[in-house]
Amino acid sequence: KKHNIVLLDDFMNEFHDKSILLYFDLKGDYMVIFELLKSIKKWFNREQMKKIYISAFNRKFIDPLLEEKLPVKIGFTTDNLFTIDQYDYVFKDCEFVCFHWTILDENIIKYLKNKKIMIFAYTTTDSFILKHILQYKIDGIVSNIKINI
Repeated sequence: KKHNIVLLDDFMNEFHDKSILLYFDLKGDYMVIFELLKSIKKWFNREQMKKIYISAFNRKFIDPLLEEKLPVKIGFTTDNLFTIDQYDYVFKDCEFVCFHWTILDENIIKYLKNKKIMIFAYTTTDSFILKHILQYKIDGIVSNIKINI
């Protein structure tokens, strides 16, 4: 707090009892997942955990999440396009995928939605990007700006 840095415990304390969805976009070494899991188990009951979404570019985060058997939503973030067969492999065990806004594709969205995988897009930084994203039937938007839809 001395340097205006919000620590994970401070964040959890602030939001654990709020009726909102929480989205954790993990970066860096996959070992951070263990601290996040410890914190989630400390601050949230199983019902509250259903409102937590966790995603990363690194698939190494997914196995520890699966092993914990928590009711959080597990996702994968990407700015890469794949073939259909590759999507089946890359998004295995994921409840949602978060695509960079520049690679949104109607055919892939339809394919994944038929598999009951939610689609998010990232990162909205201005109205141009938001307008582009809103052309697609997706389930969520990761944003750096306040969105009024």
